[in-house]
This record gives sequence, structure tokens and C-alpha cells, in this order.
Amino acid sequence: MTRNRDVATQGGLVLLNTTAFSAVTSVSIDNVFSSTYQNYRLVFNMTDASGNNAEIWWYGRTSGVDVTTNYAFQMTYSRSTTVASLAGSVGFIGNIQTGGTGTSQYEVFLANPQIAAETVTNGVVYSQVQSGGPYLWTVASRQISSSQFDGIKFYTSSGTMTGTVRIYGVRN
Repeated sequence: MTRNRDVATQGGLVLLNTTAFSAVTSVSIDNVFSSTYQNYRLVFNMTDASGNNAEIWWYGRTSGVDVTTNYAFQMTYSRSTTVASLAGSVGFIGNIQTGGTGTSQYEVFLANPQIAAETVTNGVVYSQVQSGGPYLWTVASRQISSSQFDGIKFYTSSGTMTGTVRIYGVRN
């Protein structure tokens, strides 16, 4: 077992950004992606401050500008014994199912935001519903363009969101 390896050559996560937000419809985080890392881990702890069943979507950003085209997603969710799936043409992260009293935790893997090729996400979302059991979501999305993203925007389909997102670079 090697104990004296240079930290930069070891695998693992490096915290790059922590952003807290309260009662907002969108959050933009710029200058967080660079050529230092090819892959990123995004960890969300969220509540829904104004309504139930809000969807959380994403845009890649370049130099502070949203790239709003060429997105697609596929997701499957389950609650109790019900399983369903859905597809669409937005960058989908997950749903906040809390109705303001529970929590939603998202863990999202983001690949290739700094490469002029397809940027993809995949993740798992846990949402505790105000008046029922938990939801479990698996979500994959993509954005196809020649854009190289240095930032990301998260926004709701309705209502507002409150929480924290942490962005980690994944060491090679």
C-alpha cells in the first residue's frame, strides 16, 4: 500500500463550488468547469418553497450565456409499486416532490462540459413527498453541440426552489 502518493495523482472528488439559494426560480454558477476535469459530480439538497412537483432543468453556460437548444432526457421513477417513464427535450435533473415540507436529494454525474461534443448527465433523485412515501428517480439527459461549457444554470418548471448545490471535480 502506497501512503505517500501525490494527492493530485490520486482518484477522488475535489470540491469546486458550494452555492446556497432560497426561494429562487433559477441559479447560475459560472466559471466552475475547466479543462482540469472531464467529469463532475453535483450534489443537491433541496426543498420546494412554493408548490409541489416542480421539475428542475439545466442549461449549460458559456461566458455567462445560457445555451438553450439541443437537449433531451429520459427518466424512470417509482413510488410504492408504481413505475413509470418519460422522455422529453429539456435538460432534466429531477423533480421536487416535497410540497415545502420534505427534502429532495439529487446526485448527478456530469460528463464532458468542457469538450466540444455531447455533454451528458445521469443521476438519482430521492424525494420525500409531504403526504406520502418517497419517490425514486433515475434520470439521464444530454446536450449536443460544439459548445464548451464553463458554467451551468438550474431552473424550475414552476414555483421556486431552496437548497444547496455542491459541484465536485472528479480526478482522473
